[in-house]
This record gives sequence, structure tokens and C-alpha cells, in this order.
Amino acid sequence: MPDIIDLIPTAGLADRAMEISLALDHPAYDCFFLASAEMLETMLMSADRKLVRRCADTPFARLIAGLTDRPSWSD
Repeated sequence: MPDIIDLIPTAGLADRAMEISLALDHPAYDCFFLASAEMLETMLMSADRKLVRRCADTPFARLIAGLTDRPSWSD
């Protein structure tokens, strides 16, 4: 596999993804991406406008930006 792809096991993220899913009232499979971003201390860029809207005004807003958004990257 190319060096630009990192595979991460999802088993360790299941509990956190479910917590996020319940907090946002959003499907857990999408929340695995948020849990991954949180674990990796990075930002998720998503075309899923519904997920981006659900995260707005929550603690998860810092983890996600829409593809058409201009995220403010932290140093």
C-alpha cells in the first residue's frame, strides 16, 4: 500500500463512536470518522453536510469542516 494511507483499527474506536453517535443523534458509522479524527488529533474534512451541521455548536465542531468550509487550522 502507498505510504500516504494509514490503516487504523476500528475496534478501539467503537465505544467512542457510539458515544458521539448518541450525543449527535447521528449514525454511528459516520461517527467512527469523528472518533478517528479525535484520536489522531486532526480535523476531518467531510462532504457530509448533515454531519457537519450536527457538529456545529458542539464540542465536536473543532474536529470537522465541510469541504466548502475554510477551516481554521490550529498550530
